[in-house]
Amino acid sequence: MNTSPSSSAHDANAVLGTWNLVAFEVEAQATGERRPAFPSPSRGRLIVLPEGIMMALITLAPGPLPKTAADQAAAFNTMIAYSGRYRIEGDQFMTDVDLAWHAGWVGSLQLRTYRFVGERLELISAWAPNPAQPEQMGRGILLWERES
Repeated sequence: MNTSPSSSAHDANAVLGTWNLVAFEVEAQATGERRPAFPSPSRGRLIVLPEGIMMALITLAPGPLPKTAADQAAAFNTMIAYSGRYRIEGDQFMTDVDLAWHAGWVGSLQLRTYRFVGERLELISAWAPNPAQPEQMGRGILLWERES
């Protein structure tokens, strides 16, 4: 993914609209290595409203329907969904989460650095323990393309 910014990240109005996920990578802090966040292609939509509300949904591309409780539990680990009131300060996109697929996110503050790469929006999470490998620090790098 080309990450050289081509326009100011500080135009908050430019973030408004509906965005489709182009790429979702996880970067390892120790090595700088980037890899896809999910083992197969993912899909996502980000909606940012002028009223100060946002919603993000990311999931794997459609696959077989879960048939067992174990299948349903596994499906839970192949998505991210949250919503809340957001604010922008400088290059920081901050969301006070009020709804989420994971109860641990409700009431949290989700911080993302944002910038534009051409016409695309890049969101970068803060360094945190990697959920798949908690002993390693990582961050998510998401690239979005405007839908509307």
